[in-house]
Amino acid sequence: MFNYPYLIELLSPKRSNDDQFDSFLDRFAERYRRIIDAGCGVSIPDNPMGQPRLGALESFDLRDLSVESERVVMNLNTFHTKENLTDYYRKPLQ
Repeated sequence: MFNYPYLIELLSPKRSNDDQFDSFLDRFAERYRRIIDAGCGVSIPDNPMGQPRLGALESFDLRDLSVESERVVMNLNTFHTKENLTDYYRKPLQ
């Protein structure tokens, strides 16, 4: 199924308006690039343990990251419908 040596979990930044938000996004981007450059796969959970976090695609957009579709797994653990999720991810950051 996966054609790489490791699948590494990477948490996206928590949703917040504080001063550190940009540095958290930068750290996410750097870790993502390191995982991909190392030839590994990356697993990005959606709101792990109920903690509101940015979605993977949202994080990629904010830091102009390319999606390595063969090596990125997004974990969607939710009871929401596809329409709920689509509407949620279209909301602008506050």
